[in-house]
Amino acid sequence: MTSSPRRILFVCEGNVCRSPYAAMAFQQQWRAVPSARQTVTASAGTRAPSGALAHEQLRTLGLEAAPLDVHRARSVDDVDLRQQDLVVTMERRHRQAVLERAPQLVRRTFTLGEVARIAEPLLAGGIDTATAHDEFHDLLARFRLAAPAPSSTGPSDDVPDPVRGDGADFRRMATRIDHDLDLLVTLLVRFDAVLADDTRNPGAGR
Repeated sequence: MTSSPRRILFVCEGNVCRSPYAAMAFQQQWRAVPSARQTVTASAGTRAPSGALAHEQLRTLGLEAAPLDVHRARSVDDVDLRQQDLVVTMERRHRQAVLERAPQLVRRTFTLGEVARIAEPLLAGGIDTATAHDEFHDLLARFRLAAPAPSSTGPSDDVPDPVRGDGADFRRMATRIDHDLDLLVTLLVRFDAVLADDTRNPGAGR
């Protein structure tokens, strides 16, 4: 298991609402995990207005003020995508935009909704298929096709953009992202624990 920082990039369109919220909310959750592996999050947009501030509505959603104060929108073109261990997009079209720029990241790039769909059955059934040679994206990619399809009555893989909406739209965005991040964080914690056990007991069978 590598001790280097894990890097997760969250991507939306403008990098002023969804992806900065997801990156900051993830960090707030991750810091509460005891002995968690160092994980660096960042965000970017497929059509970001460079230098734009985070949307003011994000200040009503329980995020810490300091990251909001320093956030400035940036394009995915200003990010070294090859350095990212995981790229999590807010919509399927954002995933496509990332892969047009870096097709080699096909096994590292997922929508947030897709991550949640993969995580739920893995958390219910265990992730003993992970090995000490795995990275987290390997696990997600391996179970991508086995994950249940989005329900016709449930949320899609796309997180709706609240940028032209009101406070209620932003609260719905936060509720949806928080739900999916809970699954992502829980799966990461479980995954890291399995890998740590494999490292301590390399000969143990599963």
